[in-house]
Amino acid sequence: MGERATMTAWRACFFLTLALAAAVYAGSLDGGWVWDDPVLVSGEAIGGGRSVVECLARPFLGSYFRPLVSLTFFAERRLFGESPAGYRLVNLALHVGATACTMGLALAALRRRAAAIVAGLLFAVQPAQVGAVAWIGGLTDGLAAFWTAAWAGLLVAGVRRASAPRAARVPDRSSADGSALAMHAGAVACYTAMVLSKEQMAAALPLVPFAWHAFRPAGRRSLSDAAFGTLPYLAATAVFAAMWWFVARPPAMGPPVHLPGPAVLAGQSVAYYALMLAAPAPRWMHTLSEGFARGAPLGWAALGWTVAAGSALLWLRWLRRWREGAWLLAFVWLSLLPVLNVVALPYVLLAPYRAACGGVAFAVLAAGGLGRLRGRARARLCLRRAAGRRVRAVVATVLVVWWGALTAWGATRWRSEEAWFGEVVRHDPQSVVARYMLARTHLMEGRWAEGAALLEEVLDYLLGRGAWRLPDRAASAVRDPVVVSRIQRSRGFPEDPRAFSTQVLTLVGWARLQLGEWREAAQSYRAALAVTPGHAAARVGLEAAEARREAP
Repeated sequence: MGERATMTAWRACFFLTLALAAAVYAGSLDGGWVWDDPVLVSGEAIGGGRSVVECLARPFLGSYFRPLVSLTFFAERRLFGESPAGYRLVNLALHVGATACTMGLALAALRRRAAAIVAGLLFAVQPAQVGAVAWIGGLTDGLAAFWTAAWAGLLVAGVRRASAPRAARVPDRSSADGSALAMHAGAVACYTAMVLSKEQMAAALPLVPFAWHAFRPAGRRSLSDAAFGTLPYLAATAVFAAMWWFVARPPAMGPPVHLPGPAVLAGQSVAYYALMLAAPAPRWMHTLSEGFARGAPLGWAALGWTVAAGSALLWLRWLRRWREGAWLLAFVWLSLLPVLNVVALPYVLLAPYRAACGGVAFAVLAAGGLGRLRGRARARLCLRRAAGRRVRAVVATVLVVWWGALTAWGATRWRSEEAWFGEVVRHDPQSVVARYMLARTHLMEGRWAEGAALLEEVLDYLLGRGAWRLPDRAASAVRDPVVVSRIQRSRGFPEDPRAFSTQVLTLVGWARLQLGEWREAAQSYRAALAVTPGHAAARVGLEAAEARREAP
């Protein structure tokens, strides 16, 4: 095939991959608001959302500093108002852009067009991206994934360009050096945008000096070049950290008390994210707690640490034999490191969308691995070149079909709160957040009995079956260290257990009041007042329930 025909085929595959990236999310575009969407769109969660200054000078969701995300929501609010479709289209456009950048990264790192197309296909349909694309609130991860792919692609291309032998450069060496410098400048800009979108990705900083080792020939590696090239990234990270401290002051987080051990929770987290990326399934796509490990917590932790140890050994092996693969493997785990629950995170312990940025590197690594698989299969099975290509094509096709079907189905789950949280309750029954949010959805729709039943299941799990129905036992339960640990783990971070318990008890009372069950309503309100004496809503609700009970 001639060069012109090759380029035509490459462009066709490139644009078909982008079309696939958009097509798999078609089922989510007509969805509504889910989870945090209302407070993000209204501006409440982005510092008020009334001006650009507030987006830059106020915390995001109370604890984070994500000004680029706040500014994007601010602009979307001006453009789309109360129409969810516009917000969802922006997320989809970011995903299509991230897919293009992922192919650029694969082309720069692996230097094979076929591998770049495979990487793009895998990323386009990757189930780990569903929450970042199909959920409006997933803009944080979608934006971060876009900038992550752009940064990594420019960084690798810049390092390769600067280290290319003179014969491979354009005749004008100053032009070649200038293009490498422009790539590095663009990479620094994208890195800055990446950390301003999600602080998690500041952990990728060590990849910068490592790139000089991984993508430069042995004779052209220079410690001084790597150090000098890393300085702008260090400066950007320092400025970001100072601004975060000044604007939001990161919460002093630690593992919730009375855990079986941070090492156990971290091991379970490693196992979860490894499965989410390498063996996605509906269960992992709808998990928000460590409930999947309840039956064998130490077994799941051991699996996670086995995966971590295996990855470390593989990294050491690839460091000698496949440096590009070693860099990509480090990319995957460094991007996941901040969400492995070594330090507690606000809101939920686990979430599939937190793997979105790591999914960029995983897609490229998988594409490169398929290329090596083809070579090994040919060598061991004495296959011809055409047969080796078929091996890669079959494996890649199976992955794309499998992941694509999961992604197309999973995207439709984000169309409504009932669909999403209903699926989480089904696959992750221990998720208190999912049961609580699904119950709130039922209550807002006037489905009082269903909402009350879900909330009572939450109380049975947190405070002990039936204990919350008696005020004295409810008040003592929230002081029990085991119950405190249970509440904190279910919420994902240390907090006063009385606040959440009182909130749930008050909602149960309200639901029972609407059902005309005055005695049960009064019972819930009394328990809420025992947990938090003087709680205004509980006091008013109790007075209403007592008045109805005494009415003839």
